[in-house]
Amino acid sequence: PEPDEVIGKLQEKGCRVRRGEYARQALVVDGGEVAASRLAEELGLCIQDEASQLVAELVGVRAGERVLDVCAAPGMKTSLLADAVGEGLVVAGDPSARRLRTMRKLLPRLTVNAEAVRLVRLDASERLPFNLQFDRILVDAPCSGTGTLARNPEIKWRLAAEDPARLAAIQSKILVNALGALAPGGRLIYATCSLEPEENEMVVESILSSAAGFRRIGRAELIESLPKLAPLIDENGYFRTRPDLHGMDGFFAAAITR
Repeated sequence: PEPDEVIGKLQEKGCRVRRGEYARQALVVDGGEVAASRLAEELGLCIQDEASQLVAELVGVRAGERVLDVCAAPGMKTSLLADAVGEGLVVAGDPSARRLRTMRKLLPRLTVNAEAVRLVRLDASERLPFNLQFDRILVDAPCSGTGTLARNPEIKWRLAAEDPARLAAIQSKILVNALGALAPGGRLIYATCSLEPEENEMVVESILSSAAGFRRIGRAELIESLPKLAPLIDENGYFRTRPDLHGMDGFFAAAITR
């Protein structure tokens, strides 16, 4: 259904709804969440934070491209990549067979282009099993999740002081392996829903300092194709959202090219 049709149906159910400020397809429900959840299920809509949708937009997928999503489950961002790729290919990987089975069931509901997606069981912290290179890669890295504390306050009880450093080691391995699969001129997005520098820019800068032939895409180059996101991209070209400033989850993303 078209956004205006969905807005009308949500309002009929007593929901307060508005278009997202940044993401092209986002509708933000400010009241009547239970009714909205039921209607979303009826209409085949997915419930996803606006910042999470923006990470998929940053990938900049064009029709016909080869796309790799190395940490794909549960598949929300994968579905947005599939929407954009047309007759291209999206390879979606995850180490969990159970999560991949769930994705296989969900994808036809999340995207009209599920046939473009190939699911692969892989651990991205190990060498990737591909002989081909990809035009676009999304690394939605496993992280501490501190950017989602507003919705998931229990995270603060689970986290240990050593977790950011432990996670950064895993994130670094994943990023190195993913960079090896990036085609010349391609774009890789490294993203987390963490607010911790150790998991974000420190990982990116450490890896790029020793990765010959790769560079971070700067602010001007990013906003040329995504001008609406200019308020969310800092002077270094890093994408950042915060719950207190933007009313969405805290996300970080960096764009890298070869």
